[in-house]
Amino acid sequence: MMAFTMFLLYTFSQTLMYMPSATFAQALSSNNTDKLALLALKEKLTNGIPDSLPSWNDSLPLCKWQGVTCSSSNHMRVSILQLENQNWGGTLGASIGNLTFLKTLNLSNINLHGGIPREVGGLKRLQLLDLSHNNLQGEIPIELANCSNLQVISLIYNNLTGNVPSWFGSMIQLTQLLLGANNLVGTIPPSFGNLSLLVELSLGRNHLEGSIPDALEYAAGGHVSPQGDIYSYGILVLEMLTGKRPTDSMFGEGLNLHNYCKMAIPERITEIVDSCLLIPSTEEQKSVTQHVMENNIIECVVSLARIGVACSQEFPAQRMGIKDVITEFHAMKQMLLNTWYRPGSAAVEN
Repeated sequence: MMAFTMFLLYTFSQTLMYMPSATFAQALSSNNTDKLALLALKEKLTNGIPDSLPSWNDSLPLCKWQGVTCSSSNHMRVSILQLENQNWGGTLGASIGNLTFLKTLNLSNINLHGGIPREVGGLKRLQLLDLSHNNLQGEIPIELANCSNLQVISLIYNNLTGNVPSWFGSMIQLTQLLLGANNLVGTIPPSFGNLSLLVELSLGRNHLEGSIPDALEYAAGGHVSPQGDIYSYGILVLEMLTGKRPTDSMFGEGLNLHNYCKMAIPERITEIVDSCLLIPSTEEQKSVTQHVMENNIIECVVSLARIGVACSQEFPAQRMGIKDVITEFHAMKQMLLNTWYRPGSAAVEN
């Protein structure tokens, strides 16, 4: 009996020693797959610029690399890749498809060009895809439909072409679908009416035609939010105000068009406004009326910037509603009318 008990204890101890080794070996192998995929991805994303992503090297575990988060419940596989606001000017390589445990992929505003690789369709666990504010071209690959767990897709502000894919209607987990500010054509697919969880849809600033399908108007109980197009509208206001695009080379390293304008309100507003919106004149040339007019114009410019910033907030709930936008515009219009047609003064002075 004693011998059998000792045998069991020995077997149990050996099992305990073996199990972690096997788990560790499996984790090491899987981790190495992700490492190779990330290094190949780095070469494409950064255009091979040597000083980019300096932490992505053998001296650090990949789970401590910039923008990389690993999941402890899945053998330390990469679950989040978040690299925003850079000016690398690279492409999205096919190796992205090897990061099969990814749940979040955010590569917004890093000056990507080229197409969206079809290998993205291999990311079956993906829940959030954000490739917004880049220069991506071509059609949206049909392989993306394989990512059936996607809840958020943001492709706004690119140069994507082709029809709005009808297969988006099969991705029933979607809550946000942001496709605005591209070069998409055709009509809004009736299949979008299947997206019962959808709360934010952006299709503005494309080349679409036709009407909104009835099925879509009643999706999610008739509560599909206009906040996606409010965001596009806010960025459009900031573009017109500054003469700059979100993808301009000056933006990166944490600076984007939204923050650029926000930081200038109100004292530095004249530094960021497109010069064609302001009429240059010397102090000697200005009459009293022109001084008043100039001050009112600047005040209106500040109001416009505030509207653009408020409409382009990151989170939909924080964005200004269209009724408030209209109220602000009415106030600006009245201010300018009062300036031009003050009682007892000429409408325009030379």
